Amino acid sequence: MKRKQLIILCCTIMLLTFGIVSFATALLTTDGVVVYAVKLQTSNETVGFNVDNMTLDFGIIPVGGMSKREFLFTDNFDWNETVFISVSGPAAAFVLLPSTTVRLTPHETQHFPVFARVQSNETINATYVGRLSIVYKRPISSLWGN
Repeated sequence: MKRKQLIILCCTIMLLTFGIVSFATALLTTDGVVVYAVKLQTSNETVGFNVDNMTLDFGIIPVGGMSKREFLFTDNFDWNETVFISVSGPAAAFVLLPSTTVRLTPHETQHFPVFARVQSNETINATYVGRLSIVYKRPISSLWGN
């Protein structure tokens, strides 16, 4: 009976340790998260713009037209960074990402275009909003200088 209890106790400790290490790894590997509001308006007029630095505003996009914005990702560290990009909300139906993952080597800079396309059959004078999230991650080994 004691041997069985000891085995169960050891297994429980191993599972708890694995869970804690997995949770800590997920926290420690995230360098930062940036969330931008996304906004676009459909129209039969010309393209507009907004210079708010926390809003990815595509302005007024003519029906059947496209607008482009661009991010500049730079890895300022001595380890690799991976950037994950996602879009959510009603505006996501219009936003085109060339990729949802960007891998950067130390001190590398990459341009990342983001497009919004309004199909020719869309409603005129409509506004769509959403969120664009950017998550920066690095290998856990970089915490120990490897």
